Amino acid sequence: MGKTDTGRRLYLAQFQNDPRVFQIAYGLKRLGKIDMIRQFFHPNVQEIVLYGNQPFYITVGSLVGGALDAAYDWYLSCARYQDNDKRDTSSTYCNVHGPGWQNKRWFFTPVNRVYPDGTFFINMAIDETKTDGVDQTGWSLAAKRLTQFDARSATTSRILIQGGAVTSNTWILNPVNGGDSFMIQLARDDPNSDGVSQTGWFLDVGEARQNAENPDDISNYAILQAQRSAHMWNIRLGA
Repeated sequence: MGKTDTGRRLYLAQFQNDPRVFQIAYGLKRLGKIDMIRQFFHPNVQEIVLYGNQPFYITVGSLVGGALDAAYDWYLSCARYQDNDKRDTSSTYCNVHGPGWQNKRWFFTPVNRVYPDGTFFINMAIDETKTDGVDQTGWSLAAKRLTQFDARSATTSRILIQGGAVTSNTWILNPVNGGDSFMIQLARDDPNSDGVSQTGWFLDVGEARQNAENPDDISNYAILQAQRSAHMWNIRLGA
């Protein structure tokens, strides 16, 4: 970091437009260096780290071993324009989608009063499509196993977003790959409805989602799995 304020400022200036800037700022927050965040980082970074009200993209990173696959850099998103996306009137299954898709901006809101620091609600920043008249803005990323369709297997579940009162919707961001990427885990499985506790399970990329008429509709379902995620995730500021 450098021994002087000037040295720290020059070092941190290298990362102003780097996806890792969130990780650096968040690490400083964990150390209690709030003044350094305010002094050395862009105001947008300060907002998301300290107050959690800036939109971010969540994208598929490399495989854990460093290799890239077809889903690399796809966006975590949520659409309702196919019947099998619509879980019910107030919830929708999530997917990872190729470039150009909408509904891909998210807020990270720290959960400070109930859970330890480092745990977040992840909410959709804006529903740009409202395909069937349902506005998903503000809906919370969650993992439930209340229906047979949610429980993909004994050790995997589908990820959804839901409006209203939501449970199983707190998440932990674990930095990996030198801080460039994250493993995203479910912090707490509140309902544990079918006797399977998903606490600590990992966000990952699942099976291909059935395409609509548009040939550019390339996507996979987002899933939660008990085993360590095969993919890492990248986080960067949204437009």
